[in-house]
Amino acid sequence: MSGAVKQAENLAKRMPGAAVLKVMAEDGTGELEGVTIRGQWGEIPDDVAASLQGG
Repeated sequence: MSGAVKQAENLAKRMPGAAVLKVMAEDGTGELEGVTIRGQWGEIPDDVAASLQGG
């Protein structure tokens, strides 16, 4: 289990919800290419990944 997953699980015990996101960005420009939810615990907005991408 990754460190990010462990942190999110622990955070979700104290907060309404937590998510682990995989963020992909262009190396040269830093432009966001995509966001994927790798795991979620508790309540998070349905559109959390899309909102990070501006959608």
